[in-house]
Amino acid sequence: MGNGEAFSPTDLFATSLGICGITTIAIKMKDMDINFDNTAVRVEKHMTTDLPRKVAKVIVEYTFAQRINELYRDTIRKIAESCPVALSISPEVEKVYIYNFPDQLPLRFDFEIISPLSASTFI
Repeated sequence: MGNGEAFSPTDLFATSLGICGITTIAIKMKDMDINFDNTAVRVEKHMTTDLPRKVAKVIVEYTFAQRINELYRDTIRKIAESCPVALSISPEVEKVYIYNFPDQLPLRFDFEIISPLSASTFI
């Protein structure tokens, strides 16, 4: 117990914030006819070091695979940050929200060189 080998109640607490947010976002995006495919959420929990132990901060990071019009982004943020779980958490718990939209993410290229061509071949 307490050695990180299984989910703890506080892990489930933090995860519920991310799941609540992404669920309410998904409902609204469907209503706005916006593609929600491959949207992801990542949750990070930080505990207090002093006693009594409790959750000090939860970071929720949403990554959207589809382009979303700037006009809808504020709506999406408000929806996530006002989901029922978010509204139920004590103000003592710091909530940090990060939103990654495709046009804000660095370009990433995954490739494998399968033949020994010179660099000049690609220029």
